[in-house]
Amino acid sequence: MEDDFRPRQHVLQKPFQASRFLLTDNDLVVNEDHIVWIQRIHDCMHVCVKTDGCVAKKSTHKVCKDIQTTSFARLEPLFAKPS
Repeated sequence: MEDDFRPRQHVLQKPFQASRFLLTDNDLVVNEDHIVWIQRIHDCMHVCVKTDGCVAKKSTHKVCKDIQTTSFARLEPLFAKPS
């Protein structure tokens, strides 16, 4: 029996949790697990879900406080000041 010298891959498993989704201003659904970064501009947040990066205001999804109140409220704690 030969030794197997192939590199082993370790897959990090996240604990099971229900998927969480956000609704953007143009009614697209975004999975929170796929968010790469978020930029806050006044009462709106620009959400990037592309793994190769985004350009703010061009290739991001916008979530504004007055249009998508629930989605904005779920993102807002990420910008809270640490206590």
